[in-house]
Amino acid sequence: MSLCDPGYEAFEGISCRACQPGSYKKEVAAESCSLCDPGTFTNQSAQSDCSFCLQGYFAPENSTECTPCPLNEMAPLPRTGQCSPCGPGFITRHVASTSCFRCKVGTYRLNETQCVKCPGRKTTAYQGAATIEECVCPAETYLADGLRDEMDQHLPSGSCVDCGEGLTCGLGSDMRHFEDFMKGKGQHGDAEDGEDQMDQSYPLVQACYFARTGELTSVFRCGAVIDCPGVLPGTCAAGRTGALCGHCEAGWKTSSDGCVNT
Repeated sequence: MSLCDPGYEAFEGISCRACQPGSYKKEVAAESCSLCDPGTFTNQSAQSDCSFCLQGYFAPENSTECTPCPLNEMAPLPRTGQCSPCGPGFITRHVASTSCFRCKVGTYRLNETQCVKCPGRKTTAYQGAATIEECVCPAETYLADGLRDEMDQHLPSGSCVDCGEGLTCGLGSDMRHFEDFMKGKGQHGDAEDGEDQMDQSYPLVQACYFARTGELTSVFRCGAVIDCPGVLPGTCAAGRTGALCGHCEAGWKTSSDGCVNT
């Protein structure tokens, strides 16, 4: 028997038969059909070569068609055998996508089908957040009632309240961070925990306002900016003490510039 044409293979040594869909034979000298490689296909019999899948589609070995990448998976290049999943914080907008997109500010995604909106008034500091733990209170508000677990770690809980007169609240302000500071963990938390300073912020007292030590949200207006520099509760200008920093410390006397050391 003579050699079989491209697209056909020898059958029982006496005849030629067509390659089945999903396979091909390019060379006359080849004895049998070959399976289409991943990322390629044939949807007809007697094919001498396989066609390749376009971007956004995939095909495993021996495929008879290309399949669109499912939601939240992509194929950025043609001839793809398997789609690549979008990472945490990323989604696709439709099937057969060629790229992934970051979740918008104020949303997050880990394994969910879509980006999930942060609860309540919370937002995120950036696009592409992956977990609810990355949802924080927006500027001019602070988290007032966040909970902790048995290991004293912050839970994704609590609600945002307005900062109020006399306080400055940056993005992510959280009263638990202030509690940690009061326990001696430092103004921005443990240096070893790897969190950004923004993630460790808490309300700060404005200049010309005074808050008692340990009572950050109980704020009173002082008589003069020079007396109350603000920032932390209980903070007074040099030489000043008492409620609203209204008195000079022992060994200091009142002057037009505040209290001066005698």
